[in-house]
Amino acid sequence: MDVPQGELEQLQAANKSFKKIIDSLENFKGQIKYFCENVEQTSKLLDVWTGIMAQTTLNYNISSTPEWMGGSAVI
Repeated sequence: MDVPQGELEQLQAANKSFKKIIDSLENFKGQIKYFCENVEQTSKLLDVWTGIMAQTTLNYNISSTPEWMGGSAVI
């Protein structure tokens, strides 16, 4: 099979371009995975922080009540 030199060079250039695109997509895939892991970790930290803030608010409200007699009176 005799392929003209110009056509062969065009195909080789197209292959190089496709290779660069594939490499870029693989890199992007890794970055998205890393981003998703960070989002998940952030979500877990926010859940912990929300729990801490809720408990702090509860403690504040209990201790701010004039009728509060101390920790032993809380059921």
